[in-house]
Amino acid sequence: KKKLDNKYIEERLGKLNKEKYNIAIAHNPLMAYAYESFGFDLVFSGHVHGGLVKLPLLGGILSPEYKLFPKYYEGIYNLNKTKMIVSRGLGFCKRLPIRILNPAEVVIINLCNK
Repeated sequence: KKKLDNKYIEERLGKLNKEKYNIAIAHNPLMAYAYESFGFDLVFSGHVHGGLVKLPLLGGILSPEYKLFPKYYEGIYNLNKTKMIVSRGLGFCKRLPIRILNPAEVVIINLCNK
């Protein structure tokens, strides 16, 4: 696996204007360290489908990569100065088409300039 680093992101997106609010749409939240390190203020992500199956008190238990208890599976995460919003989405993993205690969702965010 190739590690996602600042050089790789900058080659594709250019430098961030730190005077502006920088938003990224990133399919996979597993690279949260890279989004935070690069300096995005806000990241929208999904991919994990809420952990496919959720258990009370434990949360999402399986990622599409078949990893147990994914760290980022739904909700808002504070990564130092970066906020990451992970949606459960509407679909499910094609290889394991289930959702248990894990309803689909559409996230609506209002951004305000204060």
